[in-house]
Amino acid sequence: MLVTLLQGPRLCAAQPAADAGKLFLLGRYAEAATLMDGLVRTNPHSADLWFNLGQARAQAGEPGRAVAAWRQAHRLDPRDGGIRRALSQVREKLGTTGVHPLGWATGWLRDEEWALLAIGASVGLGAAMLRRRLFLSAGSGSLALVVALQLLFGGGWVAALLVRHFSANAVVIQRDVSAVQAPVPEAKAIRPLPAGTEVWVVRTHGEWMEVSVDGSRVGWMPRSALAVD
Repeated sequence: MLVTLLQGPRLCAAQPAADAGKLFLLGRYAEAATLMDGLVRTNPHSADLWFNLGQARAQAGEPGRAVAAWRQAHRLDPRDGGIRRALSQVREKLGTTGVHPLGWATGWLRDEEWALLAIGASVGLGAAMLRRRLFLSAGSGSLALVVALQLLFGGGWVAALLVRHFSANAVVIQRDVSAVQAPVPEAKAIRPLPAGTEVWVVRTHGEWMEVSVDGSRVGWMPRSALAVD
């Protein structure tokens, strides 16, 4: 098991979610995961449901699918400490990061939150410049502040988009699989990649994907071995 300290499932009001929680507490993790998988399909915007699915998958011995679920939970609620801890434990055990170095600065907000802040700052900048044009006696302090906010939030938005583009966008879900030299079944194995390893898909060739880990190209893997964002 990759994650040694797991929280219990989070309480959800809906009856199917409660039933899944009961199955989890009874140790019937695979059944709980199957039920939770159906729940996230009908309510894909609930970070708690994705987190619970990850917990059930991890306890059922499916670390790769657990990480894939936690990644989705983190995208929906990047400030949730429980989700961040679950991913951090996996990454520490595997010795990988899965996130571009800029992620420490931008990963506390969703991409759309950065976008809203940048747009709001742009509107504020336009209003401040119009005010300064209409009222020449207006001080420059407020304008400087708005410009600083525009640079901060606009730069944060661009950085967040770069982080998303260059960070891992897939997870190894198959056990006992290795990256190989070429996109053919008989190719020589290069490096084993444990289930739960986050990879970046560099390019695809049919049913094969060339992947990198933390910026270093590794080799080719079958598409079936990966859960792609």
